[in-house]
Amino acid sequence: MWAAYTSGYPSPHRLVLWQVGTTKRLVLTRPGSIQYVGISAAPGGRMWVWWVEGNKVFATRTNPSVTAAGVVRRIVAPGGASPTRTAGDGALGPLDLVVNAQPGSGTAAMYSTRVLEELRVRVTPRRISAAKGRSVTVRVTDAGVPVRGAVVHLGKRDKRTGPKGKASFAIARSADKGVRTVVARATGYVAGKDTFRIK
Repeated sequence: MWAAYTSGYPSPHRLVLWQVGTTKRLVLTRPGSIQYVGISAAPGGRMWVWWVEGNKVFATRTNPSVTAAGVVRRIVAPGGASPTRTAGDGALGPLDLVVNAQPGSGTAAMYSTRVLEELRVRVTPRRISAAKGRSVTVRVTDAGVPVRGAVVHLGKRDKRTGPKGKASFAIARSADKGVRTVVARATGYVAGKDTFRIK
């Protein structure tokens, strides 16, 4: 059994996931004041957790062992309103999120949306010399877990990640200098991206 609660003084700025009856905790530190925390089980032992900061709802999904969180998603409430209550269910994989909000001078109402986990993309090295004819490696993960079969796009080239969530691209000696963007996509996820520089 897991519980989620806030901590911090003078305003709550840490979100704590606690396995009840144990010392196991996962702590997320946030820049804003946290309100209206919710938690839901997800497939494979993962957990969805969500909370409100001002007029935005934030959500993230953990890895199966609940030792790391994925990319934190940000959802703006309708009309920029500040939600006053939340609920959600992540049993199917995505998070089906419900909030109570009152946009502008309108009537308070219940709103819902589906939140997908976002892929985390990391390119190494961050800087590369085309003159040396090197390559870059792209790693795609979901809360630290490698994502196999993700389509990684760089320029006009596409590759799929292997069992370790990695794909490599050779950089031609004739490549133009500057910043390059790498985008990864997979079914059931929001696309993630990262950049590197050719010098």
